[in-house]
Amino acid sequence: SVEFATNDGRIIWQGEATWETYQLNILNDVLSVFQLLFSNLPSEPHSKPFIRKVKSERADNYFSLVCKGRRFACPALPFYIAFDCEKPKKHDFVPKYVEDPEALEAFVDLAQTAEYALPTGVKKWDNPTDISLWKKAILGGQYRLGHNDKLVNVIMKLKGTKECYKVDKCYIASDQEYSEYLKQLELWEATVEDYFDYYE
Repeated sequence: SVEFATNDGRIIWQGEATWETYQLNILNDVLSVFQLLFSNLPSEPHSKPFIRKVKSERADNYFSLVCKGRRFACPALPFYIAFDCEKPKKHDFVPKYVEDPEALEAFVDLAQTAEYALPTGVKKWDNPTDISLWKKAILGGQYRLGHNDKLVNVIMKLKGTKECYKVDKCYIASDQEYSEYLKQLELWEATVEDYFDYYE
């Protein structure tokens, strides 16, 4: 249970979660549980997170220490996300599918905090419960990058593997592309709501 309270002890938000585990050490799972809990906090859509800009000459170092060989739990998806699901390559260079290395910290944040994902595994959404929908997915978000107040649009395209979701492509998108992503996400949410609207 997580509670936020005022100085006088009045609770203003509370989140609770339970999960089954067969391990005595719960620390391996507790991070994912906290992410799910905090994703239920009231959102403030006008407040965009500030992300530090990665120096171009240090991008390889950042990728090697923060991204390489790590898996990220995302509240929007049922499986882990990794920049490389297979055994990490020997080199420490930023892969080509990371098109804007200066936004690496935004990509990592998106992989850890995105609350919604757009399934792109099949073209039609006739059955939102079809697992094949999630063979591919897109995550998107807006960030204030570096010392600039201008918002950047971040997109991550993911491909499902037997191990996890692999980052297929991540980049800073144009306003037009990000707007199209939001339209598709809105259509997806409406499709899901309509599918589960059983009652009159």
